[in-house]
Amino acid sequence: MKPCILVDARERAALQFSDAVDTDLVMLPVGDYSLRGATETVAIERKRLGELATCCGVDRERFIEQIERLRSYPVRALVIEADLDGVLSKTYRSEIHPLSVLGTLIKFSSDWQVPVWFCGGARNTAHVVERMLLRVAKQMAGKVAC
Repeated sequence: MKPCILVDARERAALQFSDAVDTDLVMLPVGDYSLRGATETVAIERKRLGELATCCGVDRERFIEQIERLRSYPVRALVIEADLDGVLSKTYRSEIHPLSVLGTLIKFSSDWQVPVWFCGGARNTAHVVERMLLRVAKQMAGKVAC
């Protein structure tokens, strides 16, 4: 059986994965993506660029709480559906300064050990998320079928 990627039901415009996995829409306690049979092991939070800027500005308190919950997972990541140039050139509508966004991400990565991945577009983001989750599935030796 194929590994099953769990997609949080609140996730808008969910990523599209390859035929190597199945997907199921569920309510995840933390993050936007996890793996059937490993929801207490792996959580991945995804942010698009505009959403990231808002989260680092007006929704900062809620975003900090999300990342604090993510920290308790052995396998965790924050995947950004954008590239660093998009942040630094401020190609988003929020008034937050690009260096504030970058500083927040550096805090998560270096102070809180939450890996931050700039993935580019949705296709690359889906590849990164899928590969992370397939790695966990492989480590669990086939215990994660839908």
